[in-house]
Amino acid sequence: MDKDLNLSITADNDFDGLDLEEDPTARDSSLVRDKQVEGAMVVERTAGRPAVPKEESGDEDLELRLQLLKEKRDSLKKEKLKKDIRKLEQEVDLLAKESKTKAAKPKKKSATIKMAVNDIQEYAEIRIDNDPTCDDIKTDKKKIKMDHYTIPSWKEWLKNFLQTLTVSLLTAVLVSTVAYFTMLAQLQQKLSDIEKKNEMNQQTENRNSLMFSYLQQQINDSTDQVAVTACALAKPYSSNEKIQFPYIQTYLGVTDSVISSIRTTGIFKCEKPGLYFVSSFITTQTNGYYYLKKNSEIMAYGQFSLYKGYQTSTIVQLILLSANDTLSIDNGNNKFIQGSCQSSISILQLTG
Repeated sequence: MDKDLNLSITADNDFDGLDLEEDPTARDSSLVRDKQVEGAMVVERTAGRPAVPKEESGDEDLELRLQLLKEKRDSLKKEKLKKDIRKLEQEVDLLAKESKTKAAKPKKKSATIKMAVNDIQEYAEIRIDNDPTCDDIKTDKKKIKMDHYTIPSWKEWLKNFLQTLTVSLLTAVLVSTVAYFTMLAQLQQKLSDIEKKNEMNQQTENRNSLMFSYLQQQINDSTDQVAVTACALAKPYSSNEKIQFPYIQTYLGVTDSVISSIRTTGIFKCEKPGLYFVSSFITTQTNGYYYLKKNSEIMAYGQFSLYKGYQTSTIVQLILLSANDTLSIDNGNNKFIQGSCQSSISILQLTG
C-alpha cells in the first residue's frame, strides 16, 4: 500500500511547471504529520461503525491521503506564487524608482534596465494568467487596467468634445460673417439701383414740368392760339379712309368752318401758322395700322399687333404748319375703330 501511495504522489506532483524547492527532510516530516492526522481522522470516522473488510478501509485511507496531499500542494503553490509576485512587484517598483531618478538627469534609460523590466512584467503576467489559483489577482489586475483606461478615455472624450465644439462655433461664426457681408453687398446694390431710378424719375419729372410750364406760358401769352380735342366716330373704316371726329370736346381759337370740317371729314385746316403739338390714340380689335398725314405726307404710323381683345395705339408729333395746311388721321387696313372716348385727336398751337 505504501508503494502505491508513493507512486501516486510522484505522478501527481507536477505543480504545473513551478519549481517548489523544498527540503526533503522537511517534506518527510510533514508527510509523517499528515499520516498521523489522517490516522486520527480515520479512527474518528470509523469509531462506532461496524467493522469493514481490511481492503475497503485501505482504499478509503488512500483516497483521503491523496485529497489531503492535493490540498497541501495547492496551498503551497498559492503561497509560492504570491511570494514570487510580491518579489516581482518589489523589483518593478525598485526599477521604476531608479528610472525616475535617472529621468531627472539628462541621461537616457539603459536598454538593459528596460529589457529587464519588460521581462519581469511578462513573466509575472504569464504566471498569473496560466495559474488557475490566481483568479483573485487576475480580477484585481483587470480592475486596475479598467480604472487606468477609464480616466484617459474620459479625458480624451472631453478633449474631442471641446475641439468639436470649438470648430463648430468657428464655422458658424465664419458662415454668419460671410452671409452678413453678402447680404450687405446686395442691400447696397439695391439701394444704389433705387437711387438711380429716383434720379431718373426726378429728371423725367423735371423735364415734364418744364414742358408743361412752357406750354402753359405760351397759352397765357397768346389768347388767340389754337386748341382742339375731338373724339372719333365708332364704325368700320375701309383702307385709307379718313377717321371722322364728330364729338368736339374742347376748342379754342378756331372758326366754325374748321370745327365743321373736323366733324364731317376728319380734316383739320390750319388758319394760323406756327408750331403745333399733335396727339392721337385709336382703339381697335383688329391687327393692322393707321397713320397721321400732313396734307398728303405721312408723318407717323400707329401699329396694332393683337392676340385677342382690344388694343390702343398712340401717335405724338410736333409739326410746323403753314396757313391752309391740313392734318388728318387715316385708317390703314379694313377694321372697326372704337369711338367716343376710346379714340380721339388733340391739336395745340405752341407758337405763332
